[in-house]
Amino acid sequence: MSSVLENDEKGPNVYGDDEDTSAFLSAFQVAWKNCTTDYQSRLVNSEHTLQSALYFHLRNALDPKHFVLYTEMVVRLGEDDNETKNKSVIDLVVSRRLVDSNQLEVIGAIEVKFTPRGCPVKHAVEKDLRSLSVIRNRRSSEHRANLNVERFAGDETQVLIHRGRKMVIAALIDSKHKDRFDQHCNDGIEKVWGGRHPKNLVTAIAYSNGPIATDVSGAPIDRSLTESL
Repeated sequence: MSSVLENDEKGPNVYGDDEDTSAFLSAFQVAWKNCTTDYQSRLVNSEHTLQSALYFHLRNALDPKHFVLYTEMVVRLGEDDNETKNKSVIDLVVSRRLVDSNQLEVIGAIEVKFTPRGCPVKHAVEKDLRSLSVIRNRRSSEHRANLNVERFAGDETQVLIHRGRKMVIAALIDSKHKDRFDQHCNDGIEKVWGGRHPKNLVTAIAYSNGPIATDVSGAPIDRSLTESL
């Protein structure tokens, strides 16, 4: 099993934004639009297919020499590998390779939902937000996230978590249910983060109908737009 190390690297700002996290967000927005095109072309018929499409488009958008993508990465809190109650499975994790090292560092985590005739139920949204929330550095070994890259032979890969890692909840929904999905997200944020909206959380919506194909928002997107002005 891979282990997670504390990374105390000082970033350029309090949110940990850097060139690689910006590259991830840019690549994600392109990939998410391409997923919408895939759906409209009748190439996506389930959540697993949507996850696969997002993986495919992200890999095409990111340099494979520098970035590594994994699907369904297992995350456990604490040091007991046999614990299942504290286990989460993240749909898609993007890491960067560290120079002169066999280590990886998580810069992005994505949870995907597929409900083209409605929107995800409230408890499913909260569950995904809670899974995303564990992708963070914690000094306490009892609450530290351990990422498990399974089915690899040889030495274990040490996986760090970038302090500016971005969390993305991405859902393909019916446009008529946008307000309900927004409310589910707000309720989930209230439960998981006590109502304090995380500064590194992005909400991405793809519409199964209606005039707008995608809607990607959140503090990291706002900061990137400000920097580009």
